[in-house]
Amino acid sequence: MKTSVPESDQPVERYERGFDLAQAGREGWTIDYNCSTGARLRGIGQSDLGAWWHVARAAAHGSTYHCAALAELAPEERLAIEVHCGPTGIPLL
Repeated sequence: MKTSVPESDQPVERYERGFDLAQAGREGWTIDYNCSTGARLRGIGQSDLGAWWHVARAAAHGSTYHCAALAELAPEERLAIEVHCGPTGIPLL
């Protein structure tokens, strides 16, 4: 007999509501939320540019998680990442 799992107990993929900052921390980066400048990607234990490269490369290779992280960023931050790291595969607008 097959039992049904209540919807509230079913696993939810992280990218549906963005991403998990704890996972980002394990990868060596975080997103700094600031009301005046918007969300910015920051390195933890590595340079900000190193974190940019890591996230941009993963997003360009199709990582939904990293694309969701880039979508959280201020438009100016995403543009700066694309200028330094190349196209990420997600639209800037």
